Amino acid sequence: GGGAARHTFAQDAKGRSYSFGDDRRIQLALGDTRTGGQDERHAYGVLNQDGPKNVKGDIQRAVSYRYYDPHMQTKPVQQVAPLAINRPEYPPASFFSCGEDFTVAIFRDSPDWYAASHTTNVAFACGENGSGQCGRSMHQQQQVWSQVRLPKHSRVDQLRCGQAHCLALMKDGRLFAWGSNPQGQVGNGKRSLVSRPIVITQRPELPSALAQLADNDMPQTVTPQDLYKRAVYQHAQSRSSNQLTGPDAPESPMAVELPGTIVSIQTGFRNSAVICEVPA
Repeated sequence: GGGAARHTFAQDAKGRSYSFGDDRRIQLALGDTRTGGQDERHAYGVLNQDGPKNVKGDIQRAVSYRYYDPHMQTKPVQQVAPLAINRPEYPPASFFSCGEDFTVAIFRDSPDWYAASHTTNVAFACGENGSGQCGRSMHQQQQVWSQVRLPKHSRVDQLRCGQAHCLALMKDGRLFAWGSNPQGQVGNGKRSLVSRPIVITQRPELPSALAQLADNDMPQTVTPQDLYKRAVYQHAQSRSSNQLTGPDAPESPMAVELPGTIVSIQTGFRNSAVICEVPA
């Protein structure tokens, strides 16, 4: 299970998942409980040649709130499973992690007859998404279970959520992060939000040809990648004005991987920590 400031997730011995607490951002994974109506979208398009049909689909939800009901649950309610499209139903969640107003869960994606070393999984997120903390896009302010855009056929071994950001450690050792980033908690050297998971490394190194662009007085948020983009722009401008002295475009910054092997990840409210095991 998992818990956050205002909501909690739990599983029983049979793998059934339950949640309770605040549901104002539909973070309890009980379906779209913001309305008591139906899905008004036409299920058959503008033209329907099959005669009259019921074109309104039922919205999957475990509970319905009336007009004056507080959007919260004071006792555990079984969750609505993620929608399975062109595949069998997902098995029970492997583990959860909760942020302040959102939830991320990991579900096995590979067939159950796969060897343990070859299993893959997918991440689904629900709840508040105003800062991209659900790891998909900024199209919805709040969302029901939707898949996080991590690489296909991969496996998340560890998952941690802060107030509005997430870290995911993959089986192959890569570290992905996304979400709110005003204090640099995503770890990409910037302070703008990240709505789609990105790989986290150490600060890239500038090639020697671009080293003169670095200035000690520049803000820390000006990364080597920013300096590289500036050099590429100047290179393109020189080509268009026939003032190019060299035929080659500038070299890109060289990524510096995190030292050793990542063994643990942790998140605070608006900060993150990565523990690496470095050989002596």
